[in-house]
Formats: sequence, C-alpha cells, structure tokens
Amino acid sequence: MTLDEALEYVADGGKVTSASLSNGAVLKQVDGKLRVVFELTGDSYDFQNHEKDQLATWYKVEGWGSYEV
Repeated sequence: MTLDEALEYVADGGKVTSASLSNGAVLKQVDGKLRVVFELTGDSYDFQNHEKDQLATWYKVEGWGSYEV
C-alpha cells in the first residue's frame, strides 16, 4: 500500500510498517499523534514523513510482529 493508504489505515486504529522504518518498528497513533513505536521495547518517536517513507511500500501489521503483505 502507499503511504497515503497506510495513513488512512492508521487513522482508523491500525498499525503499519515498511522498509523505511527500523526493524521491529510500526507506525501507529498514540495519543492522537503519529508515532513510530518499537513493539518489543515500547520506545517511540514522532513520525517525520521523509521522502523514503513516501516511496516505500507499506504493510498492515496484525497483532504483535505479524505482517500482512
């Protein structure tokens, strides 16, 4: 999916990942903000939306560490 589709999915409560994020990280909404969250540790940072994110293919994440292609 594209970044725009991924952002819509995240807005509906989902979480996504792509090769543009660090391994083990997902993009999701936390307290109304887009955050990149490392599922294993809970560490997170604000999503910056760089060009690499716009060019990446995004995937839905179902559960913890399970990726839907």
